[in-house]
Amino acid sequence: MKTGICYIVGAGENYGLDIRPKAGDFVIGVDAGYRLLEEKKIDIDLAIGDFDTLRYIPSHPNVIVLKPEKDDTDMLAAVREGIHAGYERFFIYCGTGGRTEHTIANLQLLADMAEKGKEGFLFDRHSVITAITNTTLKFPGGLSGYVSVFSHTDRSEGVYLEGLKYKLTNAVLRNSYPLGISNEFIGEESSVSVRNGTLLIIFPRGIPLPERWTENNKVDSGYGHEQAADMVQAADVEAIVALLDGCTQAEDSRIQVNVVEGDGKTVSRQYHHGRCDIGSPWACGTAFDVLE
Repeated sequence: MKTGICYIVGAGENYGLDIRPKAGDFVIGVDAGYRLLEEKKIDIDLAIGDFDTLRYIPSHPNVIVLKPEKDDTDMLAAVREGIHAGYERFFIYCGTGGRTEHTIANLQLLADMAEKGKEGFLFDRHSVITAITNTTLKFPGGLSGYVSVFSHTDRSEGVYLEGLKYKLTNAVLRNSYPLGISNEFIGEESSVSVRNGTLLIIFPRGIPLPERWTENNKVDSGYGHEQAADMVQAADVEAIVALLDGCTQAEDSRIQVNVVEGDGKTVSRQYHHGRCDIGSPWACGTAFDVLE
């Protein structure tokens, strides 16, 4: 896993390419984004696309030419190349403002990345858009402006908005109703959390980027897995199992937990069949029942 940033520049509108790649970062020019990077004299590590917008194939030592007839967008192909190179954090520029369908596709891409444990930020004219799945996004204090929260999944459960003008506690957001639009920073440290679901979050461009955070656990999953797994300490497992006898049979669920043993070895265990709430929204999730 690389600790640097993978910068991806697309063929959408250029609302300011204020990037300064450092050693260890990776820069990808997607289709006509390649020309923009060249004009800005920013070193390019990879050019990728079908180049229908650029209308020529770049003379670059590292070029991937895609077929125009394909299921994946050029931007998705670029993200996959960044992941293949070992990157976990992606800054995407020029991915909005052009064709509306490409903007929507890039919002879906952010959600897909979040659901697979990656972190993506899409930079628009005045805003930055990101997505989180089953985790918390924390903002520093001293901020002002609007922040909006939308459910990407049909339902997002256990939503908490803290330190903002309008708070939510253990709420449910749906992708058919914009309850989370136009909240406001009030200068306090603030956070957006979701226990079960994927949220799209829009905040002002130019403020410090927020950090993903989970209490006593971290996401441990790779691109291509169906669901991020929770990482918990072995000592917590017995406490969880002790609660399972009280679970109801109201709802089937299946959660994989990667348990870190004392010797550092990770052992996968599966919990399923039923549902229970364990008090804190960060107590390794909320749906556990019989240990297989």
